[in-house]
Amino acid sequence: MFFPDRVQGFREMYRTLKPGGRAAVTSWAPVSDSPLMQLMFGAMGAAFPKKPEADSSKILNLEDPDNFKREMEQAGFAKVSITHFDGRWTLTDVEEFIDSMVRGNAPIVMLKNQLGEDMWTEKRAIMLEWLKGQIPQVPVTLHSRAYIGVGQK
Repeated sequence: MFFPDRVQGFREMYRTLKPGGRAAVTSWAPVSDSPLMQLMFGAMGAAFPKKPEADSSKILNLEDPDNFKREMEQAGFAKVSITHFDGRWTLTDVEEFIDSMVRGNAPIVMLKNQLGEDMWTEKRAIMLEWLKGQIPQVPVTLHSRAYIGVGQK
């Protein structure tokens, strides 16, 4: 979902498959379907209030299963299926949550590296304070939905 040119990315995946080979691609579902991601985006918004929102039509439009399927088919894939996966995470420590979300999110890792250690430490403290206000008591179980697209050459 983070290809600069996703259409070309899908085509290249298709091109490199052997006949009959299958490819699997994942994407997040809409943030509205994911309390876990709502918390992370909320924390980011607290730390970066003036940062413009990403143009979701260019980055995240695989969050629409119909569009996800259409893009794979346009690249040549057959027998495309899009299924959802609901993951559950029991959050026991807010700091662990932040650090885990950063490690697993390429755009946030890039932002962290661009900011440098001192500025990131300041922003992380803001996110942590915001999250503690949203999650007054742990443990709490959160869920997040993702889509898995599978297609065949």
